[in-house]
Amino acid sequence: MTGTLPSSRVRSGLLAAALMVATFAAYSPALRAVWVWDDWAIFRNPLLSGFDGLINIWTRPSANANEVHYWPLTYTVFWIINQVAGMKPAAFHFVNVALHASNAVLLWLLLRRLAISGAWFAAAVFALHPVRVESVAWCIELKDVLSGFFYLAAFLLYQISIDGRHRWQPAYFAALACFAMSLLSKSVGVTLPVALLIVAWWRDGRLTRPVVMRTLPFFVMALLIVGADLLVVGQLEKNSVALTTAVRVIVAGRAFWFYLSKLLWPMELSAVYPAWIINAREWWLYLYPAATALFLLRLVMARRTIGRAPGAAFLFYAITLAPTLGFVPFSFMRVSWVADRFQYLAAIGPLTLAVGGAAWALRNASPSLRRTATGGAIVVCALLGVLTWRQAATWRNVQTLFEQAARVAPDSPVVHHNLGDAALSTNRPAEAVTYYTRVMQLEPAYTRGHVLLGDSLRALRKSAEAVRQYRIALRLDPDNAAARDGLRKLLSSGDHLTTPPEWEHKP
Repeated sequence: MTGTLPSSRVRSGLLAAALMVATFAAYSPALRAVWVWDDWAIFRNPLLSGFDGLINIWTRPSANANEVHYWPLTYTVFWIINQVAGMKPAAFHFVNVALHASNAVLLWLLLRRLAISGAWFAAAVFALHPVRVESVAWCIELKDVLSGFFYLAAFLLYQISIDGRHRWQPAYFAALACFAMSLLSKSVGVTLPVALLIVAWWRDGRLTRPVVMRTLPFFVMALLIVGADLLVVGQLEKNSVALTTAVRVIVAGRAFWFYLSKLLWPMELSAVYPAWIINAREWWLYLYPAATALFLLRLVMARRTIGRAPGAAFLFYAITLAPTLGFVPFSFMRVSWVADRFQYLAAIGPLTLAVGGAAWALRNASPSLRRTATGGAIVVCALLGVLTWRQAATWRNVQTLFEQAARVAPDSPVVHHNLGDAALSTNRPAEAVTYYTRVMQLEPAYTRGHVLLGDSLRALRKSAEAVRQYRIALRLDPDNAAARDGLRKLLSSGDHLTTPPEWEHKP
């Protein structure tokens, strides 16, 4: 008996270490990556430097000009990393990968406590699935993995608390504290209370009053913290996305199937996906939400024949996705309706169902068949790891990231804009002209695009064309300082002799 417990702990430690090592190996390209895309919210953030900045992160949301949400714990971690390692992308990437690897271990412990077959392999698939890459390889998305860490910790602690003898034991209050920290990292974890009820239904087949009452404080916590976040967003968000109810329902239904398709076939992944054209008058678009609702309803109704696990897994998937499905508009919808990072936590449902279902089906199989299945599972994990390694390599820099995005979403203005920025910042103005010209073809009324195209043309000494772009920008926005400055530089250099227009004399 005395030798059993230590050997069990050693085995658990080795399995946890294997998850960590596999995750770091798969994400090794990300550790060498530089800043990309919105990472300027970190390296151009004055709040991450001094102690006053840390205080403002918590007490003055408006002081953080780079963030419209109230997610102070995420920026506190950014602040700590900067104090310890400086503003080096490698340090931020390391923390992201370490958190993701820790999340895989937490998921394994949670699934094991829930007595789900194949718990370790389910956690390994979660860790190594390439759809995770966007959340892990992008520094600014530490908010995903940090929120996920506290979400999974809260989930695990809650299960520990209800498995114990005393309902209100310390693990319960620790779960509440972790849930609060998850929401203060990113509010995507708001659906945890519903997830707790789904798991209770899966285990017991019903929801009793004591179970509901135990989750009630989690609902109150979610209401308070997310309510505060939405209040901040309402004050700071300048360009909210206005959508009709019909469009929201269509987007939500279509996004559900899009995300599921990427889990099943994780190819052609991209930082930006094509933005679907949604015409609420086209009847067939309503087939997406209808199919989603019927699919979920059918799984729940078939619980007596196929068990409650499929219904629970996909209810968890839908509920966890819900905040980013489009029911509540958010700023990224101006770029695309979907993003890989939005299913960081939600994917746990279908992935666990697939692995756990396979393991359960093999529970009475012969030892040789089980060994073969284990070998097959290892091969699948290895293949996923290779795909993740390849996808992580696309996040090496802005150029590699958006070259891949251009193959998936060739008509996205954001993609060509970022490629133009990369070209202009590395003294490749001719390439920048090509990219910015494409942006203007896609969004002719985009003022900044005309300015950047003018800057690129000016760098090529194509002064007449540059002047034309600056003038278009000023027609769109007469107070645009960048366009006026670019025009002044051209006129003062003598490269283009012309009479300054009347708006050149504005004070």
